[in-house]
Amino acid sequence: MKGSRKQNILVGALVLAILGLGVYWYLGRTGTPDVAVQSVGVNQTAPQDQFVALLASLSSLKLDTSFFQDPVFDRLVDFGARVSLPSSRGRRNPFAPLQ
Repeated sequence: MKGSRKQNILVGALVLAILGLGVYWYLGRTGTPDVAVQSVGVNQTAPQDQFVALLASLSSLKLDTSFFQDPVFDRLVDFGARVSLPSSRGRRNPFAPLQ
C-alpha cells in the first residue's frame, strides 16, 4: 500500500509538472513567429498597395500653368549673382597617380 501511495504521489507530481510546463509554454509565447518561420503573405503587399493608390491619385492631378502667360510673371527679374569658374580647374583625373 505504501508503494502504491508513493507511486500516486509521483504520478500526480509528474502530471502537475507537465501541466505547469504546458501553461508556461502557452502563456510565455509572444504571439509572433520567429523570423525564419514567417511566411510571405498578403500583409507584405500592404505598403505596395498604398504606394500604387498614391500614384493613382497623382495621375489625376492637374496643374494650372496659365500663370506662365501672366504679365506679372514675365516681369520677374532674377537677382542671382553669376558664378565665374576659376581659370584652372585642376587635374583631369584627380585619382590618377602623380607623374
